[in-house]
Amino acid sequence: MRLGLKLFVASVLVVLIPLGLLNRYAMDFFERFAREAWEEEMVDTAYLMGSLWQADLSTEVRKSVLDRHALRSEMRLQWFSGDGKLLYDSGGALDVVTLLGPEVDEARSTGRYQARFELNHDHSKMYYFSALPFLLEGDGDPIQGIAHVIRHTGPITAALFQMKENQVAATSLSCVIAGTVSLLFAWLLTRRLRHLQRGARAYALTGNSHGFQVNGRDEVAQLSREFDDMTRALEARQDYNREFVLTTLHELKTPLTAIRGAAGILTSHSDLEPERRNRFCENILFQSERLSRLVAELHELTCLDVDLLKEEGEVLDLSLWIPRCVERLQPGVSATIRFLGTEAPLPVLIPADRLEQVMANLVENASRHSPKATDVDVRCSRNGTVARVEVLDQGDGVDPEHLDRIFDRFFTTVRTGVTQEQGSGLGLAVVKSVVESAKGRVFVENRDCGGACIGFELPVADS
Repeated sequence: MRLGLKLFVASVLVVLIPLGLLNRYAMDFFERFAREAWEEEMVDTAYLMGSLWQADLSTEVRKSVLDRHALRSEMRLQWFSGDGKLLYDSGGALDVVTLLGPEVDEARSTGRYQARFELNHDHSKMYYFSALPFLLEGDGDPIQGIAHVIRHTGPITAALFQMKENQVAATSLSCVIAGTVSLLFAWLLTRRLRHLQRGARAYALTGNSHGFQVNGRDEVAQLSREFDDMTRALEARQDYNREFVLTTLHELKTPLTAIRGAAGILTSHSDLEPERRNRFCENILFQSERLSRLVAELHELTCLDVDLLKEEGEVLDLSLWIPRCVERLQPGVSATIRFLGTEAPLPVLIPADRLEQVMANLVENASRHSPKATDVDVRCSRNGTVARVEVLDQGDGVDPEHLDRIFDRFFTTVRTGVTQEQGSGLGLAVVKSVVESAKGRVFVENRDCGGACIGFELPVADS
């Protein structure tokens, strides 16, 4: 079933079912209330008949009072003797077939009040019959007489019938209005959803994301904006992956070209002197090792993008954790690492192994770009609501035109006076991925006294 049809059926049922139940309850309540009220009035009339019959009044006065009451209340009044003889009948226009109904016999036999109701032949009127026996005190026949009151509900039946007609008309009108409104609402909603569907189909076929724009402030418009943001993110990711693949191919091409060139020379010149042969073999080995490291780092960086989405952070106090990390990293670098920190707690939310990976890459990068016999300083502090970690070297710093690219993948700089092997340009890219996944940011600055300051900031997890 289509969404628009579901909305239409649901709207009609939401209106029709409660309205039908309410109408049914109202009709039952009104009929029951009217029946009880009329029966109570008929019992009062029966007591009036009994009191008049027991009073010391002449028959003419008694009948005159009852006739006027019967005419005014639109009732038919009858008085039966104890043996069932009809002694008085007010008459009237009530088309009652049986004057002596079963309620009179039951009242005579039981000595208690009896009542019943029935419809006439065309179901246009409801008749109520009440029989109230009056008992004598003393010996003999205990029943002095039976007051029999008959009344029909012609006016109430007509009112109920008119009420039912009005309720049916109101229900029908409500269903028509609800159906019209639900159809309009379903059309408006499904029209915008169909627009999104066509935009998604066009994006899947052509890559054009302009079909997702839906005006408004409701959930559908918000969904269209989310779709638009999603397609922009996908396009940016595709551009990034395309650039990453091209850069990777370029980086892999350099050692492969060197390996192929050296192998070609060794193959075509079998009479090379041993010194040159050894030099070409060492070049092949060096480029092979470089290629292996590059492949391993690429694999680590690729897995990092997936793992960061699954890993959950833990609260680490940088004022305690950074010094211990520096001690673990010191044996692996040539420079001396000094920790310049604070004793105040600096809690942050980040996986411990990822933070150690970040510090290792930053310290290794600083050691690589530092002259021999110089120190690498690690400093941590608090700046408002963020914890700031800085790794400072004493090298030549970063050229101003390279500051914006220092965290790009495969970007490297060659500094004068630095004799260590050049990196692959992936270490700082790993730092950026890890820090940004923890809702932080990376930065690079040149120091006034010389050297570079590369670090990151993370939100303080005070809560």
